[in-house]
Amino acid sequence: LSDVMNSDPQIVHDVHSSGLAKSFFDMILGKDIESRTSLGETVETWSEPLIEPSAELIMAIPNVISALSLTESGMKVVTETNPFPTLLSVFCSPKYAMPNSRCLLNEMSAIVGTGIDEIMRHNPSLRNIVLIAIIQVMK
Repeated sequence: LSDVMNSDPQIVHDVHSSGLAKSFFDMILGKDIESRTSLGETVETWSEPLIEPSAELIMAIPNVISALSLTESGMKVVTETNPFPTLLSVFCSPKYAMPNSRCLLNEMSAIVGTGIDEIMRHNPSLRNIVLIAIIQVMK
């Protein structure tokens, strides 16, 4: 998905208008985007992530988020859904660590970190919500 959007940014609009982006965020957040924002959840709210414990899936998430935010309207959707606390909470959950899963082994954390760094460099307006999520996970 991210490769296609990065090669042709016009497709980003199509991905958003078709509902594919909303489905992607629903998969990460585990609930409807509207219910997440209407309930007033904030970055400080932490819960068990609903992302499947798959290193390949987790490593791909930052690239897809970056591609989804290539357009101004896409950036707004990413800002409103704020998937960063959920993505980073993976590193705090025993569900993703040994002996429950081999998900956090090898280079997974470095790849996710690099992806998040790329998001902040290419999308300065997302920097604040990413940094707040990082600070919260460090606490």
